[in-house]
Amino acid sequence: MAVRIVNAKTLLDDKMASGYTREAKVYLGNAQSNAAEGAPKTAPIEYVHNGNTVVGDGIMYKIGSTAWKNSDGRFQLMRDLKNLQDRLQNAAAAPSSATLAEYFAKVFIDIQRQSDELADYSSSIYNVLMREDAGEVTYLRDFLPYTGKEKVISGENDSVPLIEQNLAQSEQITLQIRAFGWKDSLRNMIFNPINVLQRVTEAAATILVDSRNNDIIGNIVDATFPATQTVEASEEGDTYDVRLYNTFKDAILKLAGLKHVLTGAELSETGVFNGGLKILCHPADAWQIERIVNGGLNQILSIQQITQALPFSEIIAYGAGHMHGMKWGSETLKFPGVAKGTAYAFLPNPLGGIVLDKRPLTLETGTGSVLQLSTEERAWYRINGLFHKWFMGGAHSGGKAGTGNIVKIELPE
Repeated sequence: MAVRIVNAKTLLDDKMASGYTREAKVYLGNAQSNAAEGAPKTAPIEYVHNGNTVVGDGIMYKIGSTAWKNSDGRFQLMRDLKNLQDRLQNAAAAPSSATLAEYFAKVFIDIQRQSDELADYSSSIYNVLMREDAGEVTYLRDFLPYTGKEKVISGENDSVPLIEQNLAQSEQITLQIRAFGWKDSLRNMIFNPINVLQRVTEAAATILVDSRNNDIIGNIVDATFPATQTVEASEEGDTYDVRLYNTFKDAILKLAGLKHVLTGAELSETGVFNGGLKILCHPADAWQIERIVNGGLNQILSIQQITQALPFSEIIAYGAGHMHGMKWGSETLKFPGVAKGTAYAFLPNPLGGIVLDKRPLTLETGTGSVLQLSTEERAWYRINGLFHKWFMGGAHSGGKAGTGNIVKIELPE
């Protein structure tokens, strides 16, 4: 099976092929009750508008196309939002719960679908777990698979061997609240309300995707890798293609020799090693790497040779986040990607990196300030935690040398 380059389109194609369906929803109460331990977190959707709790049904929808930004579906959604916005602003009485529920759920559909087009790679590298009941500090043992084995028994009232929990594992994930906001103005409401809404949702989607990718890829590219997880460019071969091919062969061998913290076994001795290897690289290097790991042709002394394909399944090409280098006030935003001439080979192990989502992107909304003539204020937040140690191994500050699920590769010149 040929390796494929993973991007926003391939991720969307996968969702369409599987009939992927999601729910656009917002949560109960204000920021205090949303964060409260043990607060109800079940549908129907419930949220606060201008200090009042609103309850409504979530909107279930299936991804029906890979294109969204200029699609008929989005134009229809924008028309619906404009009509709902006019009804909310011009209503003589307080808007109904049903109207508010539909409005905010459709805003979330737009943010979710725009995020799809920007490619969130977190689930392609780490294990993304959704647990709304997670505490601020959560033990990793709550997510580890149970273990057990079968034995031959006599069937004469002897005990059967029991499945066991991993109760001794004390590693922890600490959850954090991440947020951003928007304050609308009287000028925007008067002159271009729907255009501003579109740009705000575009910004929210971009912030979300850049942040989630940076949580993982930013951590990888900023890490210092020890010799046990570093692969130097191979000097074996008369052409660049051969040297590149041999470099990735070396990377597979080095990755196979790393051990997992829990079992002490080499990765090559685990059931997830074969066929699950992936590559993270710069977009400028992706086409060459794809050709070579697929067994591309080499030209040696006018004789074409075809090499055996290497056992990689996917290539993720990531040069930087969408807002990398842009100005935000006096600050220059940084969402770094993989440098040219560098790549990473990794195994997305179920016992590797973990993203624990307690709350996906969630909206709080209310009226603005009369003295500032702001018409509406919105704040988005999400609650999640990250566990890098088992994936990064010796490249993590608390990791152990010789462990991990990733190696850094220097590409030949």
